[in-house]
Amino acid sequence: SGDLAGDVSGSWNGTSRSDADGILVAVHKSLADEQMCDALALFLANRVLNSSWAKGHDDVAYYCKAPLALLEAGREADARKALAIAARFAESDGSGSGYALYREEFLQAPWFWICWAASRLKDEDLANRCFTRLCAYRHTVTDSGLVKAPFRQHQEFEADFYATALVAKAALLRGAKDEGIASGDSMLRALEANRDNMDRRRCFRLRWCWQSGLIEREDRFYSVAQDRPGQLVALLGLPAVVLLELSRFTSPTARARRFREGAERLLGFLRGCNGLAR
Repeated sequence: SGDLAGDVSGSWNGTSRSDADGILVAVHKSLADEQMCDALALFLANRVLNSSWAKGHDDVAYYCKAPLALLEAGREADARKALAIAARFAESDGSGSGYALYREEFLQAPWFWICWAASRLKDEDLANRCFTRLCAYRHTVTDSGLVKAPFRQHQEFEADFYATALVAKAALLRGAKDEGIASGDSMLRALEANRDNMDRRRCFRLRWCWQSGLIEREDRFYSVAQDRPGQLVALLGLPAVVLLELSRFTSPTARARRFREGAERLLGFLRGCNGLAR
């Protein structure tokens, strides 16, 4: 599903993981049987739509994915209510969250999830506002997605494979096909730069900068290694899905084939990761 929340534990400040788990409902219903999906969706709705519960859980991390999860579970009315709640957080990035992933690394990620749900539910104003803010984390020359801080001219930056996938997918959602394809091309360049890492070192370097290229840092936000447990495989899972989608958005051309081949290479790499079902 591309969901990172289930992969990062122990990163909440003073909140109960049992409460937080309500937001971890799978984005795609096909990932669970129908009965389990319905139970999880009901649990989620009973939390995020409960005003008493919400008073003690004023954090975008609880709400940004909820509308999309409820929509995928067939609860459109609840999804619309949840989107109205999530919209309250649309003016700010994730820097105020108790969830370290949003607070420190992917500050723009909440906007992505709200944009996706708003696009599906035809809330055009909210979707456009979130997309505009998300695009502040896009390098205007390379079309790469950035982490930790938005793009600033003539300043150092750190680009990221997953963040680039967020930009590409959001662009497709908002009908900005050319921008989505440009970010997809950036993903393909990063994939090609990782060819030797994937084939010989069994790892994928997720981040890069202008001066030195791929950043060789042994940190789970910076690489995915096939032979080490606890890797954030979702940092490659969502990009693989986005590349497949891009291959359908482009006509049957060499570029479309490259997008599909890139997705297949990522999926092949993920199949070799420890802890994933074959």
